[in-house]
Amino acid sequence: MRLSIFNILFSFLLFGNAARSQKQEVGFTVKMDGYFINLGGQKIFQPCEDASKAIWKTIDNRAFTLSIDDRNDLYLESIENIGDSVVAEVYDSSEMMYYKVRLSYFYGTLEAIIFFDTEKSDFLKTCKEIFYSKKKYSFNCLFLRNRVKKIIPRNKNDVWLMYKYYKDKGYNVPQWLEKIVHYKK
Repeated sequence: MRLSIFNILFSFLLFGNAARSQKQEVGFTVKMDGYFINLGGQKIFQPCEDASKAIWKTIDNRAFTLSIDDRNDLYLESIENIGDSVVAEVYDSSEMMYYKVRLSYFYGTLEAIIFFDTEKSDFLKTCKEIFYSKKKYSFNCLFLRNRVKKIIPRNKNDVWLMYKYYKDKGYNVPQWLEKIVHYKK
């Protein structure tokens, strides 16, 4: 089932009060299409249903940082060198300075569990400001606790690069990735 961030937030608002009284975590498994962004090592997901849109046309306040658990810790490493890349300028508000960073990105599908900390109700934090081609883009404004289950690049070559990462390092290839690679041969 594919859910947008807005559907998830709406569900949290509907069910959050019951869970809040029990002080438990509420999580939803979601499957979304969009851009995976590597901003100098920080992995961010920008939801976007339209694969034909350029990344710069999709950046908005729905992007969030990806996180993993111990079982899936290689997913974010395996996408480190996948996709197109550009050099962008980032404004660091804590140090009040600009610095250049490599921004790489690719389009694909994210399957993740989105958790809602029922003791906290604020999801927004300071956005990152990226400057590229003399334009300012603000993203990574949304704070969502999540656990990545699958990262599936749309481009066949990116899938192979991800597969190759596991094979070259001698790691076990996730079964779902093995199936995709053999299906796309």
